[in-house]
Amino acid sequence: MKMSKEKRPGLKKYDDRLPSYINVDRLRRELEKFDKKTFDDRIQKMVQLNLILGEERYMMTESLAVYYFQEAKTCFIFSQFAASIIMCQLVCEEMIKSVYRSSGNTKIVNDFNFAQLIDKATEDQIIPPQFAKRLHDMRKFRNIIEHSKDYSDEQMRLFLGNYYGIALQLKAKAIESMELAVMLMNSLSFG
Repeated sequence: MKMSKEKRPGLKKYDDRLPSYINVDRLRRELEKFDKKTFDDRIQKMVQLNLILGEERYMMTESLAVYYFQEAKTCFIFSQFAASIIMCQLVCEEMIKSVYRSSGNTKIVNDFNFAQLIDKATEDQIIPPQFAKRLHDMRKFRNIIEHSKDYSDEQMRLFLGNYYGIALQLKAKAIESMELAVMLMNSLSFG
């Protein structure tokens, strides 16, 4: 049964441009099926996030970090754990950069990579050494998933041991990354 254009909210403006091979009704059914199939899992992840986030009362925070954090949460809810880790790293990097940006130190903001930024923030007592260690751990893990060409075949073999092991490791690292992002947002927010 084909839906009329009027019953397809949000698609009306595209109907004239859609190629004939795109069946919007079929796509809608597939999405509804996916939603039903993954709903309980997504709720479970949202509960997990709420436990990590607490009441989600952040002080004024760098807007780019907030945007990255919203993306990290969405990725986490949809089990895109590698993407969630990468987005959390961006949150942490942006939060540290915001401290230097607000002091006018553009050289650090523009020229330092994440490892150098962590070390400089530790040296300047912006973050404590134990927090820096956790950030470096997140960064190193993120590098494995983001820059696989930088690692030897042996390192990749150990990391990629089996699909189930990867999924569990990615989920655990995503949870740790979310916790780090929240801690950094709360400790370095303005106000």
